[in-house]
Amino acid sequence: MIGFLLIALDALVGRSILFSRGPSAAHIYFFDTGKGDSELIIFPGNIKLMIDAGPSDAVLAGLARAMPFGDTYIDLAIVSDPESDRFGGYDSVLDHYQIGAFLYNGRDGGPGTAGWEDLAHTITGKHIPLLTLGGGDTITFAENEIDFLSPDEDFAKSAAVSDTALVELVKTPALHALLMGTAAANSENYLLGTKYDLSANILKVGHATAGNALRAAFLKAVNPKMTVTEPSGTLEAYVNEGKLEIIHGN
Repeated sequence: MIGFLLIALDALVGRSILFSRGPSAAHIYFFDTGKGDSELIIFPGNIKLMIDAGPSDAVLAGLARAMPFGDTYIDLAIVSDPESDRFGGYDSVLDHYQIGAFLYNGRDGGPGTAGWEDLAHTITGKHIPLLTLGGGDTITFAENEIDFLSPDEDFAKSAAVSDTALVELVKTPALHALLMGTAAANSENYLLGTKYDLSANILKVGHATAGNALRAAFLKAVNPKMTVTEPSGTLEAYVNEGKLEIIHGN
Protein backbone atom coordinates (compact mmCIF):
# COMPACT_ATOMS: atom_id res chain seq x y z
CA MET A 1 0.00 0.00 0.00
CA ILE A 2 2.74 2.46 0.95
CA GLY A 3 4.63 1.80 -2.28
CA PHE A 4 1.50 2.51 -4.31
CA LEU A 5 0.87 5.62 -2.22
CA LEU A 6 4.30 7.05 -2.92
CA ILE A 7 3.95 6.34 -6.63
CA ALA A 8 0.63 8.18 -6.60
CA LEU A 9 2.14 11.10 -4.72
CA ASP A 10 5.09 11.19 -7.11
CA ALA A 11 2.60 11.50 -9.95
CA LEU A 12 0.84 14.36 -8.20
CA VAL A 13 3.94 16.38 -7.47
CA GLY A 14 5.18 15.63 -10.99
CA ARG A 15 2.60 18.08 -12.26
CA SER A 16 4.43 20.93 -10.59
CA ILE A 17 7.89 19.66 -11.51
CA LEU A 18 7.00 19.53 -15.19
CA PHE A 19 4.87 22.61 -15.61
CA SER A 20 5.83 25.16 -12.97
CA ARG A 21 8.79 27.14 -11.79
CA GLY A 22 9.48 28.08 -8.20
CA PRO A 23 12.11 29.47 -5.84
CA SER A 24 15.67 28.14 -5.93
CA ALA A 25 15.47 27.35 -2.19
CA ALA A 26 12.61 26.06 -0.06
CA HIS A 27 10.58 28.77 1.66
CA ILE A 28 8.36 28.06 4.65
CA TYR A 29 5.52 30.34 5.71
CA PHE A 30 3.77 30.37 9.09
CA PHE A 31 0.31 31.93 8.95
CA ASP A 32 -1.63 33.80 11.61
CA THR A 33 -4.99 32.02 11.78
CA GLY A 34 -6.15 33.53 15.07
CA LYS A 35 -6.27 30.12 16.75
CA GLY A 36 -4.37 26.99 15.83
CA ASP A 37 -1.77 27.38 13.14
CA SER A 38 -1.01 26.77 9.49
CA GLU A 39 2.13 26.42 7.38
CA LEU A 40 2.97 26.41 3.68
CA ILE A 41 6.24 25.14 2.24
CA ILE A 42 7.15 26.00 -1.34
CA PHE A 43 9.94 23.75 -2.60
CA PRO A 44 12.15 24.33 -5.62
CA GLY A 45 10.12 23.34 -8.67
CA ASN A 46 7.08 25.05 -7.12
CA ILE A 47 5.94 21.95 -5.25
CA LYS A 48 3.74 23.12 -2.42
CA LEU A 49 2.93 21.44 0.90
CA MET A 50 0.34 22.90 3.26
CA ILE A 51 0.10 21.79 6.88
CA ASP A 52 -3.20 22.58 8.61
CA ALA A 53 -5.44 25.56 7.88
CA GLY A 54 -6.56 26.97 11.21
CA PRO A 55 -10.25 27.15 12.17
CA SER A 56 -11.58 29.65 9.62
CA ASP A 57 -11.01 31.54 6.38
CA ALA A 58 -8.37 33.71 8.09
CA VAL A 59 -5.70 31.52 6.45
CA LEU A 60 -6.63 32.87 3.01
CA ALA A 61 -4.90 36.20 3.66
CA GLY A 62 -1.59 34.48 4.35
CA LEU A 63 -1.94 32.17 1.37
CA ALA A 64 -2.65 35.11 -0.94
CA ARG A 65 0.67 36.71 0.06
CA ALA A 66 2.71 33.51 -0.05
CA MET A 67 1.45 31.79 -3.20
CA PRO A 68 3.09 32.66 -6.54
CA PHE A 69 1.01 35.16 -8.51
CA GLY A 70 -1.82 33.46 -10.36
CA ASP A 71 -1.00 30.03 -8.90
CA THR A 72 -3.99 28.26 -7.35
CA TYR A 73 -2.58 24.71 -7.05
CA ILE A 74 -1.33 23.12 -3.81
CA ASP A 75 0.17 19.66 -4.29
CA LEU A 76 -0.33 18.20 -0.80
CA ALA A 77 -2.36 19.29 2.23
CA ILE A 78 -1.92 17.77 5.68
CA VAL A 79 -4.43 17.65 8.53
CA SER A 80 -2.29 17.06 11.62
CA ASP A 81 -5.30 15.69 13.48
CA PRO A 82 -9.04 16.00 12.77
CA GLU A 83 -9.88 18.82 15.19
CA SER A 84 -11.52 21.98 13.89
CA ASP A 85 -8.56 24.20 14.82
CA ARG A 86 -6.53 22.28 12.27
CA PHE A 87 -8.97 21.69 9.41
CA GLY A 88 -11.70 24.34 9.63
CA GLY A 89 -9.98 26.68 7.20
CA TYR A 90 -9.69 24.05 4.47
CA ASP A 91 -13.33 24.60 3.48
CA SER A 92 -12.41 28.12 2.35
CA VAL A 93 -9.10 26.98 0.87
CA LEU A 94 -10.95 24.48 -1.32
CA ASP A 95 -13.18 27.30 -2.59
CA HIS A 96 -10.13 29.11 -3.97
CA TYR A 97 -7.41 26.51 -4.59
CA GLN A 98 -7.01 23.08 -6.13
CA ILE A 99 -5.36 20.48 -3.91
CA GLY A 100 -3.68 17.36 -5.28
CA ALA A 101 -4.12 15.13 -2.20
CA PHE A 102 -4.98 15.32 1.49
CA LEU A 103 -2.98 13.43 4.12
CA TYR A 104 -4.17 12.73 7.67
CA ASN A 105 -3.68 10.34 10.57
CA GLY A 106 -6.70 8.14 9.88
CA ARG A 107 -8.71 9.26 12.91
CA ASP A 108 -12.39 10.09 12.38
CA GLY A 109 -15.06 11.26 14.81
CA GLY A 110 -14.77 12.05 18.50
CA PRO A 111 -14.78 15.27 20.58
CA GLY A 112 -13.66 18.38 18.73
CA THR A 113 -14.15 16.87 15.28
CA ALA A 114 -17.47 18.51 14.38
CA GLY A 115 -17.31 19.28 10.70
CA TRP A 116 -14.65 16.71 9.87
CA GLU A 117 -17.04 14.31 8.15
CA ASP A 118 -18.39 17.20 6.06
CA LEU A 119 -14.88 18.19 5.00
CA ALA A 120 -13.98 14.58 4.20
CA HIS A 121 -17.15 14.35 2.09
CA THR A 122 -16.17 17.55 0.25
CA ILE A 123 -12.67 16.20 -0.39
CA THR A 124 -13.86 12.90 -1.81
CA GLY A 125 -16.66 14.66 -3.70
CA LYS A 126 -14.00 16.66 -5.52
CA HIS A 127 -12.20 13.37 -6.29
CA ILE A 128 -9.21 14.39 -4.20
CA PRO A 129 -7.36 11.45 -2.62
CA LEU A 130 -7.64 11.35 1.19
CA LEU A 131 -4.75 9.21 2.40
CA THR A 132 -3.69 7.92 5.81
CA LEU A 133 -0.06 8.23 6.88
CA GLY A 134 1.84 7.71 10.10
CA GLY A 135 5.23 7.19 11.64
CA GLY A 136 7.73 5.59 9.26
CA ASP A 137 6.14 6.87 6.02
CA THR A 138 8.23 9.02 3.69
CA ILE A 139 7.59 11.13 0.61
CA THR A 140 10.58 11.99 -1.57
CA PHE A 141 10.90 14.15 -4.67
CA ALA A 142 14.11 15.40 -6.26
CA GLU A 143 16.45 16.29 -3.36
CA ASN A 144 13.62 16.85 -0.90
CA GLU A 145 12.09 14.52 1.67
CA ILE A 146 9.14 14.56 4.05
CA ASP A 147 9.58 12.05 6.87
CA PHE A 148 6.56 11.28 9.05
CA LEU A 149 7.97 10.52 12.50
CA SER A 150 4.75 10.02 14.47
CA PRO A 151 2.21 8.70 15.37
CA ASP A 152 3.26 5.09 15.65
CA GLU A 153 0.58 2.37 15.84
CA ASP A 154 0.04 2.85 19.58
CA PHE A 155 -0.19 6.65 19.45
CA ALA A 156 -2.60 6.45 16.51
CA LYS A 157 -5.08 4.71 18.84
CA SER A 158 -4.50 7.00 21.83
CA ALA A 159 -7.41 8.79 23.49
CA ALA A 160 -5.19 11.88 23.79
CA VAL A 161 -5.56 13.84 20.56
CA SER A 162 -2.06 15.34 20.89
CA ASP A 163 -0.58 11.81 20.76
CA THR A 164 -2.20 11.18 17.37
CA ALA A 165 -0.87 14.30 15.65
CA LEU A 166 1.18 13.87 12.51
CA VAL A 167 4.77 15.01 13.03
CA GLU A 168 6.82 15.79 9.93
CA LEU A 169 10.54 16.36 9.44
CA VAL A 170 10.87 18.24 6.16
CA LYS A 171 14.36 17.95 4.70
CA THR A 172 15.79 19.95 1.82
CA PRO A 173 19.46 20.42 0.89
CA ALA A 174 19.57 23.71 2.80
CA LEU A 175 16.72 23.64 5.31
CA HIS A 176 15.35 21.12 7.79
CA ALA A 177 12.06 21.87 9.58
CA LEU A 178 10.53 19.76 12.34
CA LEU A 179 6.77 20.40 12.42
CA MET A 180 5.18 19.05 15.59
CA GLY A 181 1.53 19.85 14.86
CA THR A 182 -0.27 19.55 18.20
CA ALA A 183 2.08 16.87 19.54
CA ALA A 184 3.03 17.32 23.18
CA ALA A 185 5.17 15.68 25.86
CA ASN A 186 4.35 12.05 25.03
CA SER A 187 5.35 12.51 21.39
CA GLU A 188 8.53 14.37 22.32
CA ASN A 189 9.49 11.59 24.73
CA TYR A 190 8.76 8.98 22.07
CA LEU A 191 10.86 10.77 19.45
CA LEU A 192 13.78 11.09 21.86
CA GLY A 193 13.71 7.31 22.25
CA THR A 194 13.89 6.61 18.51
CA LYS A 195 16.90 6.56 16.21
CA TYR A 196 15.64 9.55 14.23
CA ASP A 197 18.04 12.44 13.72
CA LEU A 198 15.81 15.26 14.97
CA SER A 199 18.19 18.13 14.18
CA ALA A 200 16.52 20.97 12.29
CA ASN A 201 16.98 24.64 11.47
CA ILE A 202 13.35 25.35 12.38
CA LEU A 203 11.16 23.82 15.07
CA LYS A 204 7.42 24.37 14.98
CA VAL A 205 6.57 23.49 18.56
CA GLY A 206 3.52 21.51 19.57
CA HIS A 207 1.38 21.99 22.66
CA ALA A 208 2.92 23.04 25.95
CA THR A 209 5.05 20.29 27.40
CA ALA A 210 4.86 19.33 31.06
CA GLY A 211 8.32 19.14 32.58
CA ASN A 212 11.19 21.50 31.85
CA ALA A 213 13.71 18.67 31.74
CA LEU A 214 11.94 16.96 28.86
CA ARG A 215 11.59 20.22 26.95
CA ALA A 216 15.30 20.94 27.45
CA ALA A 217 16.26 17.46 26.26
CA PHE A 218 14.07 17.78 23.19
CA LEU A 219 15.40 21.22 22.30
CA LYS A 220 18.93 19.91 22.67
CA ALA A 221 18.19 17.06 20.24
CA VAL A 222 16.62 19.38 17.67
CA ASN A 223 19.05 22.28 18.25
CA PRO A 224 16.97 24.72 16.15
CA LYS A 225 18.08 28.14 15.00
CA MET A 226 14.46 29.25 15.14
CA THR A 227 11.40 28.09 17.09
CA VAL A 228 7.84 29.03 16.11
CA THR A 229 4.62 28.87 18.11
CA GLU A 230 1.65 30.80 16.67
CA PRO A 231 2.86 33.85 14.72
CA SER A 232 1.06 37.18 14.48
CA GLY A 233 1.12 37.96 10.79
CA THR A 234 2.81 35.86 8.12
CA LEU A 235 6.30 34.67 9.01
CA GLU A 236 8.59 33.55 6.18
CA ALA A 237 11.86 31.64 6.61
CA TYR A 238 14.43 30.26 4.18
CA VAL A 239 18.15 29.57 4.01
CA ASN A 240 20.26 31.93 1.92
CA GLU A 241 23.92 31.00 1.44
CA GLY A 242 23.90 29.01 4.66
CA LYS A 243 22.16 31.72 6.70
CA LEU A 244 18.60 31.41 8.00
CA GLU A 245 16.66 34.45 6.75
CA ILE A 246 13.42 35.46 8.49
CA ILE A 247 10.82 37.92 7.20
CA HIS A 248 7.87 38.99 9.33
CA GLY A 249 5.02 40.37 7.24
CA ASN A 250 1.57 41.66 8.12
